[in-house]
Amino acid sequence: MLFYNNNNKYIKIFVEHVCYIIKKGSFQDITFPIAIIIFIRHNSMSFCMKKVLFLLVSGSDSPERASLGIITADHQLSSHRYEDVKVLLYGPSEKYVIQLDGMAKDSFDNLMKAGAIDSACVGVAKNYNISDELIKIGVQLQPFGERLAKFVNDDYEIITF
Repeated sequence: MLFYNNNNKYIKIFVEHVCYIIKKGSFQDITFPIAIIIFIRHNSMSFCMKKVLFLLVSGSDSPERASLGIITADHQLSSHRYEDVKVLLYGPSEKYVIQLDGMAKDSFDNLMKAGAIDSACVGVAKNYNISDELIKIGVQLQPFGERLAKFVNDDYEIITF
């Protein structure tokens, strides 16, 4: 099993003894598993699953890329490959999501239902004059810099489309 601490330094812990106990069906020697649990809790360790933020900046200038970003985010969310999946809309992607259709629209709707679409940039929405349209489809408007900083500070890996 792989664990990491708050400093993101990976520590490899071999749990062969635990596997042996489980295979043998004898749980009399429970000392080693308890020691691992205490070690993990004491060192603020957690499982190695990552949190990801899909930063969507493409729009009608590159519709294939924009659609792929939305569809990929939906597939990653539905396959439970990460601890958490979030999506931030910024720039041209804010216009693009208003006019979605087909598979990208279905994926966007899935992301909205799951609460994975965090927000779109309030400033960009005002500049493009699309605030009402974004709110109508359920997208929250927030300052982009504040939302990005929150995800970076919460150790999200950023994937940009």
